[in-house]
Amino acid sequence: DVRLARVCAVVHLAPGVMDAAALVSVSRGRCRMWNAFAHSTVRVVTHRDVDATQVAQACDLLRELLV
Repeated sequence: DVRLARVCAVVHLAPGVMDAAALVSVSRGRCRMWNAFAHSTVRVVTHRDVDATQVAQACDLLRELLV
């Protein structure tokens, strides 16, 4: 059932940007889809209650924090 779909992506942060734990901490309250997986790796997970608008907002926040 596509409504129960769960999507997982892994983002490897480039050297020199904030580490994964800092990224998750700074974004707390603004995005609940990602968590620190390793020092420079963020795991992004969507669940059935996440819509396309929320995914776009998470991408925008990631760009805002890292670019």
